[in-house]
Amino acid sequence: MKHLKNNLKVIFFWVSIFLSICFIDKNDGEVPEINIEDVRKDFITHGEFLSFSSEYIKGLEKGKFSIFYLPKYCLVHIAYKNVETESYMKFSEIAVYILDKEKWVYKNIIPYYYNLKLIDKKRGIFLSDNKFCRMNGDCNSYYELSNFDGNDLIKIVDYKGYNKSVYYQILLIKNQINEVKQKMGDTIANEIKLENFEFTDKGVKSFDLKRNMLVLIDLNDSLVTKQIQTETKEHP
Repeated sequence: MKHLKNNLKVIFFWVSIFLSICFIDKNDGEVPEINIEDVRKDFITHGEFLSFSSEYIKGLEKGKFSIFYLPKYCLVHIAYKNVETESYMKFSEIAVYILDKEKWVYKNIIPYYYNLKLIDKKRGIFLSDNKFCRMNGDCNSYYELSNFDGNDLIKIVDYKGYNKSVYYQILLIKNQINEVKQKMGDTIANEIKLENFEFTDKGVKSFDLKRNMLVLIDLNDSLVTKQIQTETKEHP
């Protein structure tokens, strides 16, 4: 009888653990889905200073709304690119929602950059990596690591990059050789990548900053360049 009671205790213990895990998993993922049509209306109603028109929002496909769910918050990002825009300009928009009694309630709209990636949901850490190229081949890029504070995305650190190799190649084809020669020995490309993020309870601990650079060393039928790659461990 005593042996039976001990077995029952063990079974009850493991059943309790199993039910607890199932309950926690269910509630962790139990977030109501935001209604895109409601978001569309909020952008039109509240976005009086938007970079794009209400007609643009009305015709925007549902798949063009990027949705990010955080603890108690939901961010909906609309990416918008203007031909005159630089990569570091905030021509896109984010609508912020807060969870109230299992419903998403509109909070505010904030301007932001073209690209947005969530890299840590628990801490609300985002990475924005943007690359814009003009018709003449001159490319510029902007990278920002930010933290959502419940109201806005706050910059942690940012970097700017560029790539003018196509631009100078076009000048060479147009026989504007003297202008290209003036850049001999210069770094004509400095492209950046942020990878391998590590976190603490307070935020970002470190990440790898990789640079891919091109130095113009000679001219032939095309540009002759030397590639230089570097990698550093950054602690913001």
